[in-house]
Amino acid sequence: MKKALTLFTTCILLSLSLSAQFGTQFDNSGFEEWTTRQTKSVVEPVHWHSGGTATGTFAGFLSNQVESSTQTRPGSTGSKSVRIFPTSVLGITANGNMTNGRMNAGSMSATGSGNYNYTQRSESAYNTPISAVPDSIAVWVCFRSESSTQKAQLRAIVHGDADYKFIADGTEEPANMLVASARRSFTRTSTANGAYNWTRLSVPFVKDGPCNDPRYILFTITTNEIPGQGSTNDDLFVDDIELIYNPDHIDENENLCELSPNPILKRLDIHTSATIQDIHIYDMHGHRVRSMSPNTNQLSLDLSDLPSGSYLIQLDFGQHKVTKRIVKI
Repeated sequence: MKKALTLFTTCILLSLSLSAQFGTQFDNSGFEEWTTRQTKSVVEPVHWHSGGTATGTFAGFLSNQVESSTQTRPGSTGSKSVRIFPTSVLGITANGNMTNGRMNAGSMSATGSGNYNYTQRSESAYNTPISAVPDSIAVWVCFRSESSTQKAQLRAIVHGDADYKFIADGTEEPANMLVASARRSFTRTSTANGAYNWTRLSVPFVKDGPCNDPRYILFTITTNEIPGQGSTNDDLFVDDIELIYNPDHIDENENLCELSPNPILKRLDIHTSATIQDIHIYDMHGHRVRSMSPNTNQLSLDLSDLPSGSYLIQLDFGQHKVTKRIVKI
């Protein structure tokens, strides 16, 4: 009984500490995976988008504003980041812009209401479902700019069941679908074409909207907080975006699962009291290394191909998630 109680307590503590960092996360948050979109043969990071895949009347005038870079943040175990850069469209500076949603180019004015980033619910590649509000968002950035006063900007919005928009004129809609937001403008970390100086931004979410039903999260980061401003010599590098969760309660369901053996040599057996809808396995840097949708309450996973080390396994039961540490030997 004493041994069982110790194991029970350990499971609670591990679940709490790991859930603080590993609730719902953005796919490909470290920008290690890239793909060629059929639309105009544009190369983008998986799950992330820029001008090359925009919709709207003037989408044909936009070029891609992202590329893979080997400049990575300090301490990274990855080999890539994303470089975001402005372009000139008919003499107008188009700020470098990246989103997990989709861009729309519907106006020739930089601040026109037809220009916006949005969640496209009808296309899974252009939305990120979420069921709870994170406490904060952490992002590594390297912003090289000609100006010491102009600012780049990031915005993350948790919203309800709608195609939410960040509009170029500074407004957002539909306003009644706002749940919470995290916003930060920041000055350069070095001069244009200068050193690769990285900094980690941590931005809290504020529950500043009328909606209490979180369904999606929309993230945008741009080389200038004001549309049409800045220089085409500016660029912005981004690496390792992480959503931070700090749960203030224990979900009794978290302990209704058994993972064995742990440490793991080849296979991990999972037995739970409820049906597991999805399983995600992350390395300790937040990179997703395995995903599946078993729709069962017991299964055996072949993990023989994973390198030795510690991992986090997240079991999604639909109404709640359980995250635990596993060790591969």
